[in-house]
Amino acid sequence: MNPTFLLSLGEFGQKAAARLPLESLPMLLVRHLPAQPEVPVVEALFEESSQALKSLLRKSASRQAQEESSLARLDLIVLADVAELGTGQLVETAQQLSALLLRDFAVIFPPSLPPEQRAVGLVVVLATPAFDGSPACRATLATLRALQQWHLGSPPSPILNRIYVLPAQTETMPLSREDRERAVAHFLLLSYGSELRDSDALRSRLGPPRQPTALLSSFAVAAADLDVAKLQQAFAWRSALSGLSTLVEHCERPLPREQALAIADELRLDSWWEPLAALAHHPDATADPAAHERWLREVDRAESEALQAMRADVERLIGAHLTGSEGLRGLQLLRTSLAVVGERLWTAEQSLLTTFSPELLPDPPDPQEPVGAAAQTPAAASDLTMASATRESAWAILRTLSLALLCGASCGTALMMGWAMALSRSMVTTVAAGPVVSGAVPVDWSAVWAGLLGGAVVAVGYGALGWPKQQRDTTQPSAEESAARQERLRRSQRASADLQVRRRRLHRSIRLLLTAVSERLEVLQVTVIDARERALSQLRQLGAKVGPTPAEDDYRGLIERDAPLHRALLGAEALPGLWERSQSLRDPEIWASELLARSWPSHWQTEDLPFAPGGTWEAQLWEQHRLLREAGVFSWPDVGPQLGESLRTFLASVPRALSFGVRGREADGTPSPLREAHQTLLVVPGDGRALLERVLRDQPLIGAVVLPGAVTSSRLLLLRTSGELELTSVERSLP
Repeated sequence: MNPTFLLSLGEFGQKAAARLPLESLPMLLVRHLPAQPEVPVVEALFEESSQALKSLLRKSASRQAQEESSLARLDLIVLADVAELGTGQLVETAQQLSALLLRDFAVIFPPSLPPEQRAVGLVVVLATPAFDGSPACRATLATLRALQQWHLGSPPSPILNRIYVLPAQTETMPLSREDRERAVAHFLLLSYGSELRDSDALRSRLGPPRQPTALLSSFAVAAADLDVAKLQQAFAWRSALSGLSTLVEHCERPLPREQALAIADELRLDSWWEPLAALAHHPDATADPAAHERWLREVDRAESEALQAMRADVERLIGAHLTGSEGLRGLQLLRTSLAVVGERLWTAEQSLLTTFSPELLPDPPDPQEPVGAAAQTPAAASDLTMASATRESAWAILRTLSLALLCGASCGTALMMGWAMALSRSMVTTVAAGPVVSGAVPVDWSAVWAGLLGGAVVAVGYGALGWPKQQRDTTQPSAEESAARQERLRRSQRASADLQVRRRRLHRSIRLLLTAVSERLEVLQVTVIDARERALSQLRQLGAKVGPTPAEDDYRGLIERDAPLHRALLGAEALPGLWERSQSLRDPEIWASELLARSWPSHWQTEDLPFAPGGTWEAQLWEQHRLLREAGVFSWPDVGPQLGESLRTFLASVPRALSFGVRGREADGTPSPLREAHQTLLVVPGDGRALLERVLRDQPLIGAVVLPGAVTSSRLLLLRTSGELELTSVERSLP
């Protein structure tokens, strides 16, 4: 296929060119100029077009070398509505194209060659008012005559081959703007979008005329087709809706709580704390500052490893229950399970708070202060100091009184003993009624022993009163030993505090992680629901109405309304069944899992969520219905009967409407001969030819020449042309 440069002018040209299926014109270069453009805009466009044409010609030459073809040709097309063009714009555009070829491509396309040998040719396709003698018709004829005079007046490079006109009225009916846009697109598609460009039938219709002044031609074209691109888009979104609806059902499906508890048990919470717990009895925990610093680094490392283990376990849990072949069935289960784990962590954290609260910890104690005082708040320490002082004062008074009493008792006992002994050695004379006895009295040892016993009791009492103070004085450690013991106790408490802080921090970190994961799972569910709504919106924009079941879908909005020169190859009633038969994966569950796999990122926690609008997953929807792309409508499954009926209806009514809107008269008043006017070119894909020939046997089409179209095409085209008319003969035919 040779390169083609299409330059559209004005709104009509742009809309008609937009109807061309570009996949059928791989070597087409399209550029657009507004009606009545400014000079810098025109110059910039032609400069850019020159570079684009060079690239296109190189690509064409490379392909021809591979195909061992020596034919090199460049087709030029100018497409416009005469009513939109400014005065002389059509001639100026032709002049710019001609100058471009002379300046940049004269070696490839020598301007000195005769018309039949030129490998470049311009065909101007114009929508015109009706040729009814009106002022608009006269203005159109003036524009056409100016273009003809430019061509005959030695342009920089002679490129004009034909001027094809499509009047707003034909001999049988008026044509709407939509009819003309569609007709122009079908004409260009049949002429340049197939392998028939170099056939005798089209070469004679697109090449230079036998008579240089007979440049004017008219055409009439009809089509029975199907907008496959639009149908593929609708089917793709319908499949997306089906898969996303299945995934939404997975997300909303309730599951037993027992399953959630079983999944929650898979996260071994105690195993995460083991590295930290093992460091609690490490000797460096209460050693000198340097060793303690090493211990702290080990604690930090253990905390980091524990957090990484937590994340890995959570991701592994999610990977096992969410990103596998089960689709999103595990989403609700995971959310419940993570909530259970979060509750367990919260309970454990509250238990830690009851025994240890970092917010209430005092500043580190002074080594010179007693441990009991350091462990209290300042107010409590002051109360304890006052109570201690009171107790010490009471003990001092009691000791003083006790010592005074003991001393008095001891002195009294000693006096009693001395007096008893003195009495035992003295002579006592008693006046009595009997004999008088004189001499020494024996010692009363009972009094002595009583005195000794009383003294012993006093001594024991004194010792009992004095011993506690002595004991306290003898057991009181030295200042250095007390400071060392307090330092060890402080380090032990600080080490325990460090471990407790880290354990609480790990609790909180994992709870925050689980909360983030749960929120992400919730957003994932919302994302799936949003994607489903987007699929519904796309179907509505395309004109499809979704029914309760796929078999009840309504695709009438996708099918263009029948027109006198246009029919649909398939009716809307055939499309729901075709949607089901054309699927690559028909099982809804398998398709839902595949759709999720196509859009699910490999690192779901760090990358974007699936089903983003405009994401790559939308492009992959086409793969579900690739059958529609790999073959034309005549090869689609189970549509043969409906295609046959559509072709019979089309061929029974449409050919009679293929009439022209322009006629010519000779100088003697007789109608001018219209070359090829009675010949109808009928282009059908190869896989539809057998069906077409069966239809033609039942209802023949006189003068039809069947030509093969592209294999993957989904259209049947009918073309009639009236060629080689002179402007003067057309003017004679006007009323």
